[in-house]
Amino acid sequence: MNPAAPTLPGGDAPRPGKRPVGRRVVLVGALLVVAALWLAREPIRQAVALRLILANPAPNPAALAEVLSQAPDPTAALLAAWESGGIVHRQAALARVPSVFGTDKPWPEAVETMILRAARDPDHDLRRRALGLLRDRKHPACMLAIQAQLRDVDPDLRLLGLQHARYLDAETAATMAVPLLDDPDPTVQALAIKTVERLAGTSFGVRLSDTIPTRTDPNSLPQPRAGAAEKLAQGAAQARAWWAAHRPQRPSMLPDADSFLPPPMFPPAPDFTLPDLDGRPVRLRDFRGRVVLLNFWTTWCTACQEEMPALNALHERLGKEVAILGISLDFVPDEHGDIGGHAHHEETGAEEAAHAGSGEARPTTKAIAAKVRATVRRRGLRYPVLLDEHNEAGGMYQGGELPTTVIIDAQGCVRRRFIGARSPETFAAMIAEARQPVNPSRPQSR
Repeated sequence: MNPAAPTLPGGDAPRPGKRPVGRRVVLVGALLVVAALWLAREPIRQAVALRLILANPAPNPAALAEVLSQAPDPTAALLAAWESGGIVHRQAALARVPSVFGTDKPWPEAVETMILRAARDPDHDLRRRALGLLRDRKHPACMLAIQAQLRDVDPDLRLLGLQHARYLDAETAATMAVPLLDDPDPTVQALAIKTVERLAGTSFGVRLSDTIPTRTDPNSLPQPRAGAAEKLAQGAAQARAWWAAHRPQRPSMLPDADSFLPPPMFPPAPDFTLPDLDGRPVRLRDFRGRVVLLNFWTTWCTACQEEMPALNALHERLGKEVAILGISLDFVPDEHGDIGGHAHHEETGAEEAAHAGSGEARPTTKAIAAKVRATVRRRGLRYPVLLDEHNEAGGMYQGGELPTTVIIDAQGCVRRRFIGARSPETFAAMIAEARQPVNPSRPQSR
């Protein structure tokens, strides 16, 4: 006979094996939370990765592209990258547009505005990409974006505008090109003449090859060919005469790009601190109140050294008002993984000569710094040169395609970023532009 079960107060006996209901609810709830976190682990990881890489002022471009491609909401991700203001981020945002929207999926209003802003961006790489996007979509604002380039102080952008004008009808393209028949840049002038030729259906005696400059001095920018100016002047005169006699009776009225395109963004310039050739730290923010020109270069870059005389002259003329900082990227590996350039490019100092005979596979930091100092002495550079050993500034400003120049205004905003050498006149025009306060509705034009 079994003993009687114990009785709880109130007369009820407990049932063996029965757990309290509250504990079961807590256990089930905890399991549900764990399951939810497990299912959401990938979106959470992607959100964290996006936030971290957007906070990095110098992310690896390939890593950034991968994070954007894996974002659950690709449109929101590319807009977040654009709004971050980072140079690398904004380039990645625009590069993602074809992948996200293809050739026919409509652009959301925010994305369209981003592309239209990019068409007049301080970063010339963004302008080129934006023009391509607008052209491929046959967007109605493409003509306005082209017109904005044709009015720019930089001849490279005026040339870009004329190159895209060939996708417009011949009459509109010629109407745009006529004001450039007297352009001071030979290549722009020649392409303007060829654009009017397309409408005229006759030759004005100019070939684009006539404008290819030749190098008479290895230490300076290439110069126009002999006789090219006279041939261009004759061709421009013929084009103007044809236009005066045959221009359309009711020429197309070209709308003002400034009135219809949204104003460009002028993002804040990311700060950095780098040592100069004597090891003293130089901070970008210490130049606030002055226009700053950053010039990224290496000792083995021919184009970089060609424009050094122009920068020297600019420093002599405007040194008190404009800070020119040369930033050496000799420490950064090139596409082959080499550091410090190749042997046939090097301007060797005593320390390099010792290194060359040491049998080391890679140059030392000391040897690279010595090579930079030797180049500065040989070229007679009178503006400060900084050493970017860890690609700090180079990564922030995408300075690896050489030479890259960034112009920052006195308020610390990026006003220009472009690749390639420029003439002293173009540098001066860009600096004068950067001195002007930003008017959102009327950006500076030529």
